[in-house]
Amino acid sequence: MLPQTNGKELPESLTSQGHNPQVISEDAPPSREDLLKLNPDLVLSPTTYEFTAEQGYATQDQLKEAGAASYVAEAGCFNNRSTAKVSDLLTDIEAYGKILGKEDEAKKLSEQAQAQLDEAKKRSEGKEKQTLAQLYIEGDTLTAIGAGVEHSMAEAAGAQNVFNPEDSGFKDFFAAEVSREELLKKNPDVIVFTTTSEEHEKTTREWLKKNLSGVKAVQDDRLVAIPSSDTLPGTWGNLDTVPPSARRCTRIASSRNLHSPRVHFNPLVFTENRG
Repeated sequence: MLPQTNGKELPESLTSQGHNPQVISEDAPPSREDLLKLNPDLVLSPTTYEFTAEQGYATQDQLKEAGAASYVAEAGCFNNRSTAKVSDLLTDIEAYGKILGKEDEAKKLSEQAQAQLDEAKKRSEGKEKQTLAQLYIEGDTLTAIGAGVEHSMAEAAGAQNVFNPEDSGFKDFFAAEVSREELLKKNPDVIVFTTTSEEHEKTTREWLKKNLSGVKAVQDDRLVAIPSSDTLPGTWGNLDTVPPSARRCTRIASSRNLHSPRVHFNPLVFTENRG
């Protein structure tokens, strides 16, 4: 069962071979009531946020009381959120293998994941590092990434982040609101921004060109859009985003739109008939 599809079609990998997964929510994680009535066996989630009682979601304790196990991605655990690395996905793959009794398959997948990281590192070796800012823009609010798995994704791509965990604004959380003046001062070579839809990408590009025309990345049109779902901890998108970013961050120019039809879900719910 798949929550939070954000209105996107399910990928073929989930619908092939006669599988017909049930979508239980579109734009947000399922409510406490909706999730518990499914009587799940296992709930996988990218972060602890999806188990926040104050948001109306079922907590891990409530799921345990209902007989369900739960797992939060290594990079999305509360204590790890600001120190997480892309390679934490390897921990998740190993855990999924043990949980689902698919350890051999997990080992092969882990090797594939490591190969992608190694390839990105190899591609960036010996090349001039580009400075990079990771942003999320909604309305006139400018949020920058300065730590966490998203920060690690840029490093894995061979970039030099202009915002870092040592900066005062990112000591307590991986993201923080920044001013236009601060970004102009940082003047990154590349801007990577996350989007929730094609329309959001369009409006973000327009906003950047209108409000940050003095930034080198905007002037050179080195603006890389990635789906926000690809930055969720514990998703394969963490890996798939690294190679395209690496190409942009080592002066190999491309106008390619990085949106893809892939979709990630949070949380993921496993159930079985319980007689």
